[in-house]
Amino acid sequence: MPCLQAKDAALVMGRAGVCSENGAISFGYPGVTLRVAFTGTALKATLSKKHSSTSFLLIRVDDPGNADSNTSEVNRVSVNEGEMQTVVLVADLAESDHIVDIVHLTEAWVGLFEFVQFETDGAFSTSANRFPDRKLLFIGDSVTCGAVLDLPNEGDPPSASSNAYDSYGMRISRNLKAQCHLVAYGGRGLIRDYLGNHDWTGPKMFEADIPDDSMQSQWDHSAYVPDVVFISLGTNDLNLGIPDEHDFVAGYVAFLQRIRAVYPTTKIFITEGAIVNNNPTDKYSGAPVKTIMQEYLHKVAALAGDQVKAIPSNWYPGRADDPHPTNAEHELMARDFAPLLKGAMGW
Repeated sequence: MPCLQAKDAALVMGRAGVCSENGAISFGYPGVTLRVAFTGTALKATLSKKHSSTSFLLIRVDDPGNADSNTSEVNRVSVNEGEMQTVVLVADLAESDHIVDIVHLTEAWVGLFEFVQFETDGAFSTSANRFPDRKLLFIGDSVTCGAVLDLPNEGDPPSASSNAYDSYGMRISRNLKAQCHLVAYGGRGLIRDYLGNHDWTGPKMFEADIPDDSMQSQWDHSAYVPDVVFISLGTNDLNLGIPDEHDFVAGYVAFLQRIRAVYPTTKIFITEGAIVNNNPTDKYSGAPVKTIMQEYLHKVAALAGDQVKAIPSNWYPGRADDPHPTNAEHELMARDFAPLLKGAMGW
């Protein structure tokens, strides 16, 4: 059966690294999408996956323009930890030309991937549709990842609830016919994570192509210049209490200055996030947290310049046992924000 190195077989959307020695494609951020075109009935991948939790890939077959076509075939594939394993992505298709999108659904802490090669029973093709010219970048936490978006089936691992494909960022991108990069990781904030640590934050994620513990692999910002950067950070900064205004505002302004340094013409939107609300709690001594965070962001935008706009998030309550927005709520979030981005860009 014909085999092809991953870098030669697949187009890539999302942050990924390519090994010069064996052509492997490595990634960890959710939403990374590999697109492979072939003629035949089946497609396999040889890959390695780190971390012991179960990761999930969404396989979309013959979905023109990635537009949720009713004629497409959809399948979820689970992948466990292991080196150089062969994973069947699709099988028993009609013997014809096919385009397959492989979408990383789960978070980086669940698993890091290295796709080494693809194999088909037919022949590989160069006819895969290119990803759109428009480019969006979403920077955030577990909500931006699409964590706990779905209810898993009985017996599924908890990671089965993650669904980056239906996250608000990827929905907005499909709506606006744009590429989507999700630079997001659960538990991370702007100046601290949910435990109060300062060494693994949104600004540091922004520089990394593979979000592993070392974060030594740096992203080449020239490889993907977004038309819009959309940032939803702050929820995890609140976990240990309302952050100090000066620290939060100064940290955010510095982050935006860094973004402007590498993307000087990009429009930037900042928001407090869909989990943050004004419901009085003892944790914050009854303070209106959402209002406070929105005031912080307006001060940030005023200091950061005309290309930066602070926009409010509607609060979505999630489920009774988990505050993360549901699949239906991510759709509402996309409807909230897509018109703002579309209008700002004149799309």
